[in-house]
Amino acid sequence: MRIGITMRTARDAATGEVRDAIDRDWWRFLSIALPGDILFPVANHPASAEAFFRSAALDGLILTGGDDIGSSPERDATEGALLDACAPGDLPVLGICRGLQFLSSKHGAAIVPCDPESHRSKRHGLRLDHDLAPRALRGLTEVNSYHNLSVRLPRDSRLRAWAWSADGCVEGVSLPGTRTLAIGWHPERESTPRPEDIALFRTHFHGETA
Repeated sequence: MRIGITMRTARDAATGEVRDAIDRDWWRFLSIALPGDILFPVANHPASAEAFFRSAALDGLILTGGDDIGSSPERDATEGALLDACAPGDLPVLGICRGLQFLSSKHGAAIVPCDPESHRSKRHGLRLDHDLAPRALRGLTEVNSYHNLSVRLPRDSRLRAWAWSADGCVEGVSLPGTRTLAIGWHPERESTPRPEDIALFRTHFHGETA
């Protein structure tokens, strides 16, 4: 598969330059989780996002972490355009941390705070709805956490939450009937990639519906 992967905004304090960046941990993780796939980093340039999607003939999309929503309008607009490009073909989309927040906000969710004492550079327990959670994750009981924001889905949201932290922050959502889902933790930041995360990426990008 040919999979687009979004990048965060990095500001260099020494030069003032604004750069698009991606943690190299992603290449380490994806070389294990999706070894046969080709990854295409996508620049935060809204005007060219759709054209890049078409010219690269992307088969799916990973929305990575970093950048609170609203802090990088170029990234917000780029990811919005990419999600719109994925929708007609029902291509697989997997959001990570900020990706969960961005995807949820596109479907009317409010961004709400989590307790940073429980979520910022911590590990915490995970509660799953086993009827909705991806099969690959049904044995998962603990995840890492690097965020202090979560989402509150409206009652009429098309999205369905299927994972929560002990204090009630949403940690997993899906768009039923599509290949779109998102998680609140960072698989790429585990020192040793976990089998559940690897299985999630493999099944999601190679056939499992949400």
